[in-house]
Amino acid sequence: MNEKTSTLQEKREEVAVRYFRLVDSADPAILDLFTDDAQMFFPKFGIATGKDQIAAFAQGFAGQTRQL
Repeated sequence: MNEKTSTLQEKREEVAVRYFRLVDSADPAILDLFTDDAQMFFPKFGIATGKDQIAAFAQGFAGQTRQL
């Protein structure tokens, strides 16, 4: 792995760690990690496109996990 690849990998890991910390704390700042046209695939629900749909899914998911 060259230096450029290593730096890119480190940045990806930093974003991933930040993502999970924001998920764990239910911090709405998580949406700042996504672009306006981002897409996420949720196996039971399909594809969410854009920050609004991703946020709506996250709110629904958070409600479901509170019941556990």
